[in-house]
Amino acid sequence: MKKLLALLLAALFVFSTATLFVSAASPKPIERDEKNIIKMDFLDFNAESNALWAKEKDDGSGYWENTIGYQDFEYPQNPDEIQIAPYLREDYTTFSKNREFSFIENGEVLHLEVTGNTTTPGFYFILDEVHDNLIPVGSESADPPKAEYIKIRVRNYSTANRFTFAFAANQTNQYRFMPATISDLIVDANGKEYKSASGEWETYIINMPTANINTNYDELLPVNSTTGEVGSRWGGLLEALILIPFGYDVTDGTGAYPGAEIDIDYVVLGSLDYVTNYKSELELKEESITKLELVKAPEKKDYYVGESLDLEGLELKATYKDGTTEILNSASYKANLETEGKNTPVTLTFGSQSTQYNINVVGVESIEVAEKPADTTYEAAEISGGFSPDGFTFKVNYTDGTSRTDFPAAAFRCSAADLDKAGTKTVTANFYGIKTTFDINVINVTDVEITPPTKTYRYGDAVSTDDISVTFVYNDGTKIASGDATIELEYAVEYDTTSATGEVMATLTATNTTYGINITKQFPVNVDTPVALKVATEPLKTTYQPGEAFDKAGLTVALVYEDGKTAILGEDKYTARANTEEPGSVRVSIKCTVAGLEDLKLEENYTITVEGEVAGTDNTTSNTGRRPQGGNDDSEGISPVIIVVIIVAVVAVAGVVVVLVVLKKKKK
Repeated sequence: MKKLLALLLAALFVFSTATLFVSAASPKPIERDEKNIIKMDFLDFNAESNALWAKEKDDGSGYWENTIGYQDFEYPQNPDEIQIAPYLREDYTTFSKNREFSFIENGEVLHLEVTGNTTTPGFYFILDEVHDNLIPVGSESADPPKAEYIKIRVRNYSTANRFTFAFAANQTNQYRFMPATISDLIVDANGKEYKSASGEWETYIINMPTANINTNYDELLPVNSTTGEVGSRWGGLLEALILIPFGYDVTDGTGAYPGAEIDIDYVVLGSLDYVTNYKSELELKEESITKLELVKAPEKKDYYVGESLDLEGLELKATYKDGTTEILNSASYKANLETEGKNTPVTLTFGSQSTQYNINVVGVESIEVAEKPADTTYEAAEISGGFSPDGFTFKVNYTDGTSRTDFPAAAFRCSAADLDKAGTKTVTANFYGIKTTFDINVINVTDVEITPPTKTYRYGDAVSTDDISVTFVYNDGTKIASGDATIELEYAVEYDTTSATGEVMATLTATNTTYGINITKQFPVNVDTPVALKVATEPLKTTYQPGEAFDKAGLTVALVYEDGKTAILGEDKYTARANTEEPGSVRVSIKCTVAGLEDLKLEENYTITVEGEVAGTDNTTSNTGRRPQGGNDDSEGISPVIIVVIIVAVVAVAGVVVVLVVLKKKKK
């Protein structure tokens, strides 16, 4: 009895623990629209939910830090331990001194900023929100319909001209990141171009399947084998959304450069109707504002051309239609920080209301190259789309006598003519209208060097560019292996391994029409000498009637090499002849006719059977049969067949007689 009671108590304890665990992990229920499509406010921040997964740093910098590691699985929970909030996981985010985040607009806006010197594009976040199951995404016209659209509201202060999404779904094998899921926002579903450095709130609606197909960086998307139509990776059960606010694979200086800033109000996902009509709390407040007053101007009042506006210390008083007020610490702004001005106005805007304060901007006197990279020689293909002064350091001299050398090279817009042609080029660097020049050397391919293949070819083998090594030779004598060069050439190889043995010359043609390259070069290949000819597969027909023509159907003939390996000949590369006029075993003579191999006298014999009489004979009237020895001209010879028949008949009769005799004896 005691044992039974103990077992019951243990079971009750396990049940209670499991119930508590399930209760603690209760997820946020999924909401659906009238089309039964899931609607998700993936990222619409507020101060209450932000505090569940992030906290302000203790160093007074104003930046925040994530408090949840991606391997902890401690999803944001409210005081009742219900998982309720989205948060940014750190799988692909390094919150280092180079990249910082904070919350503004009273916690309703995520502010991202590149604070250190970095050349890495993008600013990776994985966005998770916990629900009772993963989110089905795909086509809105599917049955059942699925979430197809994403809407984002951003305020971009940077020169980044794209915003990139990626995603992890069950059909991507749960990968956290793969290029096939990349979807760039450059132009949205309504044809609206993504704006750089606008400083104003902008909303974009993205058709995710279309954006995914249009991006297609690595051509890893599914293709319909019948129609050839390219499909989208946007489908399946969405596990995580990845945000790359400054663009993925950015190489033109418009990515996550030092000083790049962007604000995100929200990202929502669902049907077209849902995302189109969605408005955040911030948007609703902006619509209801009736007055905006400057309570306290930002602390920083003096700027140099090239700096970004700093709103630290700003206090704005917003009055709403219902009479309530609110103190704001940020807003959209417009200010001219590109030219000198003693009282340059800064316009702050929130919704339909705005206010101003003034700053002083010190202008640029001159700029100069302070330091060059060790190598200022560039391939034409490397810079033909525009020169980026990576590795250069520029000195900015201001009108007040001060100087700075800490601006990133990408801040200096460079241009030069004829960068797709070889020679010395003069580059003009422009910093807010102030210019300087410097020279670079541009080289282009004028020749190629080929390392011949080490392999030995045989009859019919293909000579591939994979078998050779190509080195590009440039106009200044520089040599770069083709795999290390920026430029790519198209190759065509002409060769003939069917007409000779020994050393054969192959011809390589290397072209690139964009850069005016058309080079023809020969290189030797070694073609092995066959030692024999053999029948690789026998013909289908092996028995013939007299006079019937030999049939090559099914016959394949091969060249044989010293190591026993073979190479099949085409039907037009050999002859096969046989005389089928007489019955019996007949030899088929097979000879190789490949031009250049005649002197080898490669031959092979094959035997077929010719049976029956010679076509057109008559056994009863013909006088063409063999005459019996000693016979006269009028007598007919006896056919061997008839003789055999007679012998068989005699033997059969004798056998019958023997049987009858035996039977008689038994009867007696």
